[in-house]
Amino acid sequence: MIAVVSPGVVILLNAVVAVLLLALSRRPGLAIHARSRAALLVAGLPLLSAGVLSLYVFGEDSYRDNGISRWDAHRASGRPLGWVFAVSVAIMVACSAVLAYAVLRRRGSVFSAAALAGGLGSLVLVSATVIGFSGN
Repeated sequence: MIAVVSPGVVILLNAVVAVLLLALSRRPGLAIHARSRAALLVAGLPLLSAGVLSLYVFGEDSYRDNGISRWDAHRASGRPLGWVFAVSVAIMVACSAVLAYAVLRRRGSVFSAAALAGGLGSLVLVSATVIGFSGN
C-alpha cells in the first residue's frame, strides 16, 4: 500500500524547517558552540524535509484515488517535475552534510551559509515541488 501524505502537512513541516534554519543562520553560535547531539539534530532538519517530500511525491495521488503515485501520475503528463524533485532532494542532502561538517569542525561561517541555503532552498524549491506535484 502506498502512503498518503497531505500536502498541508508537507508544507507546514517544510515551513518549520525553513524558519528554524533561517533563524540559526543568523546565530550559528547556538549550534556551533554546543557541538552536541542537539546541534547534530539541527543538521538533520534538511534530511527530514527531503524525506517527507519523498513520502509525499511517491505517495498515492489522492486526486486520482486509484493507487497511482504522484510521481507516476505527474511524470506521465510530460511535466519536468522529476528534475525539480531531484534538485530539491539533492540540495537538502548537501545542506545537511555541510551543516554536520560545520558543527563537528566548529565552522560558524560555513554553518551560517549552509543554514541560509537550506532555509531558502526549503522555502523555494521544496515548496515549489510540493505545489507542482499537487496540481492536477
